[in-house]
Amino acid sequence: MKFLIPLFLLLNFQFTNGQVIAAFSGTATPTVATVNDINASALTPGSGVEIQTSAIFECKRWTNSSVIDFTDYIEWSVIANSDFSINITTVNVSYNAGNKAPQTIELRTSLDNYTTILFSTSINANSTGVLNIPTSLTSLIGGTITFRLFGYNSGNPNAASRFGINGGLNTQIGLTNTGITLEGSVTYNGLYYDGTSWTPFAPSSTTGSSNAIVADGSYTINSDVNLNNLEIRSPSTLIVDKGDSINIFGNLTVDGILELCSDSNEYSSLIVDGITSGDVSYKRHVNNTAAVGEEDSNDLIAPPVSGEAFNSFLTNNSNIVSNSSNTLYLFGPFDKTIGSYVTYSNTETATLDAGTGYRAASTDTGTFTFTGIVNTGTITKSISNSGPAFEEWNLIGNPYPSYIKLADFLSSNIAQLDPFSAGIYGYDGDASDGWTIWNQAYSDDNPGTVITPGQGFLVASKTGGGNITYNADMRSTGNSDDFILGRSNNINSSHFKLLISNDSKSYSTDFYFNPNASRGLDIGYDASLFGNIIPAFSVYSQLIENNEGRAMAIQAFGEDDLSDATIPLGVNANQAEAITFSINVSTLPSTVDVYLEDNVNNTFTLLTASDYTLTPNTNLNGTGRFYLHVTNGALSTPENTLDNLSIYSNQNNKTVVITGQLFQPTTVKIYDLQGRVVNTSLLQISHRSQSIDVSNLSTGVYVVQLVNETQNKYQKVIIH
Repeated sequence: MKFLIPLFLLLNFQFTNGQVIAAFSGTATPTVATVNDINASALTPGSGVEIQTSAIFECKRWTNSSVIDFTDYIEWSVIANSDFSINITTVNVSYNAGNKAPQTIELRTSLDNYTTILFSTSINANSTGVLNIPTSLTSLIGGTITFRLFGYNSGNPNAASRFGINGGLNTQIGLTNTGITLEGSVTYNGLYYDGTSWTPFAPSSTTGSSNAIVADGSYTINSDVNLNNLEIRSPSTLIVDKGDSINIFGNLTVDGILELCSDSNEYSSLIVDGITSGDVSYKRHVNNTAAVGEEDSNDLIAPPVSGEAFNSFLTNNSNIVSNSSNTLYLFGPFDKTIGSYVTYSNTETATLDAGTGYRAASTDTGTFTFTGIVNTGTITKSISNSGPAFEEWNLIGNPYPSYIKLADFLSSNIAQLDPFSAGIYGYDGDASDGWTIWNQAYSDDNPGTVITPGQGFLVASKTGGGNITYNADMRSTGNSDDFILGRSNNINSSHFKLLISNDSKSYSTDFYFNPNASRGLDIGYDASLFGNIIPAFSVYSQLIENNEGRAMAIQAFGEDDLSDATIPLGVNANQAEAITFSINVSTLPSTVDVYLEDNVNNTFTLLTASDYTLTPNTNLNGTGRFYLHVTNGALSTPENTLDNLSIYSNQNNKTVVITGQLFQPTTVKIYDLQGRVVNTSLLQISHRSQSIDVSNLSTGVYVVQLVNETQNKYQKVIIH
């Protein structure tokens, strides 16, 4: 919303007053000089007189009539810049009259179409002098005042009738041979900072309809500010403090310095709706780390302003982690052609581009200063599913010096992403405990979530590649932190986080219950582990239906599943190390219980009431032992059944995988769609994960049957 400021307050500010504001030469070739924010047109003759070749600006053939001829005049003008007006208190004219010069002189202006006589006097032939004419003239905002000095009653309307402007006013505003000066003031229609104070008052959240100029000195914005147009003049500096913002509904002009600040959990924002000219600097917080080549030595960032060459960027940022000889720096993009991060050298001249993410690290948990253009329009970034490693993953980032809304980003781009990983993956400072993943399920439960300025993150491209689009409507202000510190959840619907921990580590996985989700894959609501890489200490889930063996970091279900759902879990942990299962975040209804089944120890633990701790006597690796049972009411201990077994195809090694605890001999049969048995195998009771080689089978849909003495289970699989 734009707020109106009382006009009388804005029009009363004059930053030049009682001084010469415009000077016009009295030379044969007329020139002009003015103070800032106005312009002028030099002396010109009216159509009724002619220029007389002379050392001064001199005209001849003035009328000898006793009545004014409106074509006989000398003219000059002053023009106010946009948002300024001109107030004139005195006009000074140094003249030179010939022997047959007009004896009557009148001054009129364009303000009333030359109707009113502002000044009239008689002059003598063969005389010189200075006319000091008091006035009270004010132009419109951005307007023009044109002066015409008329002359009549000449001795003879011929070449001998001469009247001119000489240089008798000496030097004014650096202009020598000044013949005419205008004294007065220039008024700014807005907010003006002179290096000491604002007139008439400082910008704020209620000044959205006002223009502002920072003319001198340094000023720090420490609140949220709205403006129409903003100009920062050299050598002035405007600083936007961390956590604060400036919204410009019009245009931004930077001839001085505009600097935006941040720290680890507060980021300033700049949003410009119009045109920006001049570079802006953003001091973006960057996590500190170890030396190049060490584990976990990075943060993921993106330029909040862009176009700066890296070698110039390096000159301004001595705190980038480097090797001992300062020839390699821990800064660079992810190169899809080699499937790895690039490490820039000290001679790298590549520009830091909008929307591109970079791995980086600081030596001091300080800030990197980015200097470049402010992106105000749509930015498109191509992503691909290619390369020798991490084929689907692309490092991109927020291209604006403001927050962007997560919901808007997902809405615009979710169709470009891999169905199993449709969200943004933010590095949290230690990849061993998982990535911060924000997908549609998270966004639905945290509708106000915003992505910080300069935040880099990874997205997984759909097969064939795609284009990520950032548009200006995504921009927002905010006051939260980046992925390194994480954010406190603001869950509004049913959700819980399952945590496993030991003496030194912890790892978690999330579950949401959303009316837009189901037990199968829901694009945007389910998210796999980054790169489908399962850390040595971790917990994850697999889809209840249409399971393809993907390890899921986030899984969403329908709201009806709050009453009855059995979720297969995967756990990786070392033997002889005690681990604890717990629910550390929950917004589940009070009537909903979550049980953890350990089918090796044959236990069911109500996690919504207490934790479960065990010390495994073998390494835990994969699925089949642990299940979560979500129920609305007490859980009846289930009988041993095939229902808890997971069946899926592994596309990488072309096998069918069965995970879970068997309690009696079980046979697996695989049927094609014509009902023919194409594979029969006997499963081992002692194994909780078993694979059947189907490399001899053609690509297609098959049905897997598990059968023992008392039960049957059928499940459809797709073999690629």
